Amino acid sequence: MSDTARQIRIGMILLVLSAACYSTAGLFTRLIDTSVWTMLCIRGLVAGFFILAIMLAREGRAGLAQFGVFRSAPGLVAIAASVLAMIFNLNAYLNTSVANVVLIYATAPFVAAGFSWLLLREPVRASTLWASFVALLGVIVIVGGSLEGGGLLGDAYAMAMTFFMALMIVAVRWGKAHSMVAMACASAFASFLITLPLADFATIDAEILLLLVAFGITQLGLGILFLTLGARHLNSGQATLISTLDVPLAPLWVWIAFADVPPLATVVGGLVVMTAVVFSILYSQRAPAPAAEGTS
Repeated sequence: MSDTARQIRIGMILLVLSAACYSTAGLFTRLIDTSVWTMLCIRGLVAGFFILAIMLAREGRAGLAQFGVFRSAPGLVAIAASVLAMIFNLNAYLNTSVANVVLIYATAPFVAAGFSWLLLREPVRASTLWASFVALLGVIVIVGGSLEGGGLLGDAYAMAMTFFMALMIVAVRWGKAHSMVAMACASAFASFLITLPLADFATIDAEILLLLVAFGITQLGLGILFLTLGARHLNSGQATLISTLDVPLAPLWVWIAFADVPPLATVVGGLVVMTAVVFSILYSQRAPAPAAEGTS
């Protein structure tokens, strides 16, 4: 296997792991009995220290030099886009239905491909566009049976969240010569600071604190870490497409934990999404995209 193919395979594995981590958000939300602002606040703090510990374990104090990413345009764009995506994501869920948010976010591969073409001049493969379209159809099947009319403002927030998530992934690809792990760390701490004034720490007991720590490490810490490391090795459309795996995975964890059987539409739509992702992966291995020039 060539170095290029090996780097692409590593990137795909990391992004699949990232999607699996991100998909646990619904599970932790069901398990943790506190306000959403408190969850976001503690989650960001825990994830920030978790990623910082990984940086120091890998490289010692020299790892702090990675925060030089703040002096690079890709790093600043990625941090800003990540924080804004978190803000708009929360407001979207508060102002429209979950189904609306999921459906709108499924357009992220198209948005990322557009950003990639505009900013990086990366060619967009027809296979990636077709797979993205199939994935979108799968998500439509998932939410089609229960799609409820949501507020126009919430839908606008969801579109903004999709815009900034796609921009973050493209910025990570843009800054492949820099360490994006520091960007992930900064984004987590920023989410903590932004939600701190709204958090209610009086509602936290020992059990909830333990769950919040697991939430921060698993869903955000590992999720954003795998995303920033994996997205460097694929083109932006492929990276965003693979990230849509969290759509069928999210109800799976809830079903395992609570025996909450997903409806048939969710099962069928999830299979369609997974088929699109597997097709993209197999096709990419046949005709690999340019690999990153370095790793961190």
